[in-house]
Amino acid sequence: MDAPKTVYAFEKHLDGWLRSLSGPSPTGFDKWSPHRIAQFTTLLALLIAALIFWPNNFFEPNLIHITFAMGSLGIWRFGWWFTHAVRAEIFARSRFPKMRARANAVWQAGWRPPHLHIQMTTYFEEAAITRRVIGSILGQIRREGIPTTLWIGTGSSYDEEIITDFVRTHGADVDAEIVFLRQNQLGKRMAIGMILRAINRAGVGPDDLVIFMDGDAVYGIDVLEKTCSMFGADTDLQALTTNEEVICYGPQWIQNWLSMRFAQRRLAMQSHAMSDKVLTLTGRMSVFRARYIIDEKFIRTIEADHLDHWL
Repeated sequence: MDAPKTVYAFEKHLDGWLRSLSGPSPTGFDKWSPHRIAQFTTLLALLIAALIFWPNNFFEPNLIHITFAMGSLGIWRFGWWFTHAVRAEIFARSRFPKMRARANAVWQAGWRPPHLHIQMTTYFEEAAITRRVIGSILGQIRREGIPTTLWIGTGSSYDEEIITDFVRTHGADVDAEIVFLRQNQLGKRMAIGMILRAINRAGVGPDDLVIFMDGDAVYGIDVLEKTCSMFGADTDLQALTTNEEVICYGPQWIQNWLSMRFAQRRLAMQSHAMSDKVLTLTGRMSVFRARYIIDEKFIRTIEADHLDHWL
C-alpha cells in the first residue's frame, strides 16, 4: 500500500489504520476470510501436485543419503516450531489470563510505578509518524497519571523541533519531562548507552520502570496499564516485551512478510514465557525494572554489542 501523497491524507490514513488495530485480534472467519482460505488451498494443492508429478531425484540411490540428512534436519527444525506452537497455545489460553487478572487487580487497587523513564531513539523520522508516536505516549501518561521522563536520543535538530512543537501544543497538562540527548557517536547501540548513562546520573529509583522503544513505535490505547501492572503483580519480574503489529507503507508482499515475521516472534516469545524467560527483548517496545539496567556492566554490554562476520 502506497502512502498518501499529502501530509493531511497520510496522517488521516495512519490514524484509521491505528484505530483498526486497537481492538482485539481477529479470530475465526474474521481472520481466515474466504479469499485467504482459497489462497492457502491453492498453494497447498500446487505443492502436492509438484511433489507427485514434478520429476525429482530425491530417492535415487546415490542421493538418498542427502535426502535423509536434509529431511532429518527439516523434521528437527520444524519439530521445534511445533513444540513452540503447542507451548504458546498453553501460555495464551491457560497461563497468561491468570497473570493478566492478577495484574489488573493490582492496577485497579491503585498501584503505580514510582517513576517511568521512556528511552527512545529517532533519526530523521517522518514527521507525521513522530507526531503519532509522541501523541500516543502523552495520551497514555495523561490517562494513567504516572510521573514520566522521556529521554530522546537524536542525531540532529530536525526531530527535536518536531517533538518540541508537538509537546508545547498538546502536552502542557501532562506530568512529564522531555530530555534530548544529541548523539555524538555513531550507532544506535551507542545512543542507547548514552541515554542509560544519563538516566543513571539522574538518580533513578530501583523500582522505577524503564521503557526501551523505537522512534516509529506507536502505543496501543492501554499499553502502559497492561505492561506496568505486570511489575506490580510480580515483584520478581525483571523485564517484559510486548506483542506488536506491523504498519507498512509499501508493497503488499512486504506487509505480509513482516506480519508473518511478527507472528513467528509472538509464537516464540509466548513459548519462552512458559519458562518465565525470553531470549530476546526487542528495542521496539520492552519494559525493564530499573535496578537491573543501571548497572555499568549492562550498559557497557549494550554499547559494545556488535557482529563481526565476513558477510
